[in-house]
Amino acid sequence: MPNTHVYAATLHDEEIAKGFRGRQACFLLYNLTKDRYEVTYGGAVCDMQISPASTFKIPNSLIGLDSGILKDENTLYKWDGGKQTIKEHEQDHTLASAVKYSVVWYFQRVAEQVGENRYHQYLKKLDYGNQDISGGLTTFWLSSSLKISPKEQITFLAKLYRNQLPVSKHALDTVKKILVLESSDNTVLSGKTGSASVDGINIGWYVGHLTKNGEEYVFATNLQAPGTDYKIDNVYSGLRTKEITLEMLKLK
Repeated sequence: MPNTHVYAATLHDEEIAKGFRGRQACFLLYNLTKDRYEVTYGGAVCDMQISPASTFKIPNSLIGLDSGILKDENTLYKWDGGKQTIKEHEQDHTLASAVKYSVVWYFQRVAEQVGENRYHQYLKKLDYGNQDISGGLTTFWLSSSLKISPKEQITFLAKLYRNQLPVSKHALDTVKKILVLESSDNTVLSGKTGSASVDGINIGWYVGHLTKNGEEYVFATNLQAPGTDYKIDNVYSGLRTKEITLEMLKLK
């Protein structure tokens, strides 16, 4: 029987390596409908625990909503007037806009309300990465102590989209709603970028969920390149990783 699968039949290691320009990287595509990996590229990189950077906004949103700190996607925090690296961050934000524009200060406010004890509890029950928050209450996910591997990202995302995480249905539904980036008749794309710099290496993440032609997938891409400016190919590393991922998913 011929393999008519949209990805398994067309994505090969050589093509993926070309997209990454030979850099250290991992790309994982897991078919939730068929309960199997369609693409596993990157070898040991896929088991390497790395700072989640802004991909941690996914569990952070779940924690904020489940704990009641955040009411819904419209929960508003006011900007304190402090200068931000990114212009879009210099304004009031809701949960939805803070995820869309990757607003660090919004989630640092959430973190202050969650507190260390609740983070320990939530990261344990969510089984999220190495669960290490020793890097500081408002910074542990930012090129710091908390680390997660691409394979662990896949496991976490699969549980999220199968409604298997131990948080409220309201939290699950709200987070899945605000992660949606594009929607058409046969394709729905959800995702979150992340940019970090650790020990002279710029790190890019793009993780998310895809519904295409009646099948559901979760994916995790990690890209690494020398540098300290959070950029790869002169754009933020997370955005560059997203571009490459969309090319591999045939969405660009």
